[in-house]
Amino acid sequence: MSKQGILDFICQMTMAAKAYKRRGNMNEATVMTLVQGFTGQLKGWWDNFCTPFDRETILGAMKNKNEEDFVATLIYTIIQHFVGDLNIFKDRAASQLANLYCSTMSDYRWYKDVFMSKITLREFQGFWKERFIARLPKLFFGKVKSKLETHFGNPIPYQVLTYGQIHSIVVETWRKFNNNKNNKKNITCWKYGRTAHFANKCKMEIQEYLDKGLVRPSKSLWSCSRFYVMNASELERGAPRLAINYKP
Repeated sequence: MSKQGILDFICQMTMAAKAYKRRGNMNEATVMTLVQGFTGQLKGWWDNFCTPFDRETILGAMKNKNEEDFVATLIYTIIQHFVGDLNIFKDRAASQLANLYCSTMSDYRWYKDVFMSKITLREFQGFWKERFIARLPKLFFGKVKSKLETHFGNPIPYQVLTYGQIHSIVVETWRKFNNNKNNKKNITCWKYGRTAHFANKCKMEIQEYLDKGLVRPSKSLWSCSRFYVMNASELERGAPRLAINYKP
């Protein structure tokens, strides 16, 4: 089992121990329940490497006169045996964080998973939350930052934000970006009737119509920046007959 695998398993053990204690289980019973769930290297370590003295030390640990500390001692012993000096592991995680980037949004899930696996090994520091979004693709980072400012104010209160809140904003921004991108692809060329076809010839013909006064830019609030109506048909029927929806 890798060091990262050990640390991930320890996190699961900690959550399980808290759940057992909330149900009223004693500390010793909680430890024995955790030990029964050991498999692979951890089971071999408990069965073959731990001496009776080691087990007595774990099961007899006291935080103070009135509080048992079995679970914390078990976790500490596992870390010492499989990981060694945790500070070395933290330094390595810091180096990996400093060089971690999300080059494209298709890599975001991988980027988030790796980032969270490393950041949980360090003491809480708010600036890592800002770096989490700063390592996103440059243009997308600006959109996410703007959305965070809209939701939480400027300057962004990174110290009180959770990674879950930041992740939600990233996902929401990415979803809207994709929707807008798909909508633009569905625009139909007025001349050729082809989706997402914006030929230079169309642009030249529209400019020619504008110069001759045959079309004019639409003032409709629902129009895009290049939306025109035919003047002649509007005069004849009181409403435009031909709409030109064009993206340069």
